[in-house]
Amino acid sequence: MYTPTKATSSSSGVGSPVLPSPNGKGVMRGEAVCLCALCNCGKHRCPPRPADPLKFNGSSTYRSDFLEWPACPVHGATIPHKDFERLPFNAQSTYAHDFVPHQLQAPPAPVSPPKPVATLPFRGETEAHAQYREFNVAPSDIRWEGPKPTPSKHEKLPFNATTTFRHDFQPWDVKPEPVPAMQAPKLPHIPFNGETEAHAQYRPWDLGEPNKPAPALPYHPRPDDRDFLSEANKQYTEKHLEKCPVESLPQAPTPSNQPSAWEGAHVLYNQHEHRFA
Repeated sequence: MYTPTKATSSSSGVGSPVLPSPNGKGVMRGEAVCLCALCNCGKHRCPPRPADPLKFNGSSTYRSDFLEWPACPVHGATIPHKDFERLPFNAQSTYAHDFVPHQLQAPPAPVSPPKPVATLPFRGETEAHAQYREFNVAPSDIRWEGPKPTPSKHEKLPFNATTTFRHDFQPWDVKPEPVPAMQAPKLPHIPFNGETEAHAQYRPWDLGEPNKPAPALPYHPRPDDRDFLSEANKQYTEKHLEKCPVESLPQAPTPSNQPSAWEGAHVLYNQHEHRFA
């Protein structure tokens, strides 16, 4: 509990004395109450106040041993270019000591392609040409069957014999198809103005008035006195749960951002103005 104090400012309750809250859980200043007093669930407290940074006025080892050097203009580092002379290696390496020379055979000479032999004309006589026999076909016996896709050396000769299909063929007497009979012409429709026997013997019957449906009886539900409540439902007592007002508040400001909202280790909130004091 903090003792009443007075501040220099007089706006927003800053100049009001700091008093204990009515519930005895925190402090209040005017209409602003700290978060400890606003909480009604017992789970909220004012956030811990951060410690004020203190200035270090002593002398450290780093400061006592520090040597201040004069500031010099910074220029780009230049590396002098120097060409190194490569010296010959006069010693013997392990690779040269372990090297075994092998005698390599010369690759075979490339084979030149054979020269083409000149072809000579054939002036003799082949067996097919000696056995060939030419047939003399009369022009009148040749039947033209249209253009041939590929030319043939031998001409097609007519077939003068009798085949099995022609020997077994039996002609049939095919009758001409019957000519469909002509449809009779449609006669014009003539209305009937006489009286038929059914119309003369017809007797009308008296059907009377149609039967009307009976009126519906009014529905009167019976009172239901059955008890559908369970034992748990009978013993249930509804309880109203209050939400803690601290849960709906924004984040508390820090002492450096808003020092008037802090009073010692407590942060104050004004519920009427909805802001931190």
